[in-house]
Amino acid sequence: MTNKTLFSVYGYGLGHATRSEAIMNALRGEVRVAASENAYDYFKQKGRDPVRINSFKIGNIMKSFSWVQTLFENVDFPFNMIADYNIIKRLVKDFKPGAIVSDSEPVSLLYADTAGITNYFLSNMIPIIKEYDNIPSKLKNNKLDSEKAVVNMLLNQVLKKTNYILSPTMNHYNMGSKVKFTDLIIRKKAGDLEPVKKFPDDFILVSFGGAKITNEYYNSVIPVLKKIKKEHFIVSTNHAVKRRTKTRNLTLYPFINNYLSTLKCCKAVICLAGHGTISESLVYGKPCFTIPIEGHIEQLTNAAIIKERGFGKSYFFKHDIKESELEKKIKEFLDKLGDYKKVIKKAGYKGKGDVECARVIEKDLK
Repeated sequence: MTNKTLFSVYGYGLGHATRSEAIMNALRGEVRVAASENAYDYFKQKGRDPVRINSFKIGNIMKSFSWVQTLFENVDFPFNMIADYNIIKRLVKDFKPGAIVSDSEPVSLLYADTAGITNYFLSNMIPIIKEYDNIPSKLKNNKLDSEKAVVNMLLNQVLKKTNYILSPTMNHYNMGSKVKFTDLIIRKKAGDLEPVKKFPDDFILVSFGGAKITNEYYNSVIPVLKKIKKEHFIVSTNHAVKRRTKTRNLTLYPFINNYLSTLKCCKAVICLAGHGTISESLVYGKPCFTIPIEGHIEQLTNAAIIKERGFGKSYFFKHDIKESELEKKIKEFLDKLGDYKKVIKKAGYKGKGDVECARVIEKDLK
């Protein structure tokens, strides 16, 4: 079998791209990548010569995730799916991989099954099923129940088609031999980072990522942070401000390029409930205050895990963020940072999921 691996990466946001690249760097064989949207741009900037695919799309949905809007965004998906299938087919013919890693990208999974190529499906969908009951009842409705049913159906189909699911998740479950749970995946180990010197010694990092969906979060959260005057907050605003802006207890940046070095130096994080951000925070030993996207079932379950495991606190809201409630929750979080840090340390995350995934893949490439 050839010692080559093809990655096909779903591209909304950058979480899929960064974790896939971490595995690529840990693999000892040759790698090629196909990717959509932001992931394509990311790999192009990294010099990996990616091949563009279409995949499915998520609309500019601001505060709330909507399956209806997502379906409207994907009316042409059947045609894109055919095009993507042919792109993957040509890429396989040219590259001749021994395995295909599908990072939440379905077309490469279907092609691998048809072509008889070993497939690894990289996904965090299992906690959605296992942790759904821990989502606050006030947020559950027919829509969210339907999303859980869809995810469960997708998981069952993936289990039928793939050779293995690689699941770098906070919690591990008994799912049989097809599912390989690993440690969390991060971009860089803390020991490989230089500390940043331009920030105060004791600060809270606030970052809601680089997607358009997050802009309104800053408008809701920043007024609350201004009221918590005893703390200093470093805020990466996704270019909501044009230049560095400083107030009494806030320093706002258009974007923090050395995010991981900044994360390493902070004492806690306020963020969305994306899996990549949470993974890096926990491996670096940082308590998390998460504000999950309303109606986004994966983020809601991630936030529920943070709360249930004692890794931090989560603010679940319905329709609108209420400033008084958010302020109270953040203050409660800040009062218990020491307790959260002890729990995180005991959990023992090392950020070795990339290497663990790579070794699983390499066993079949030999």
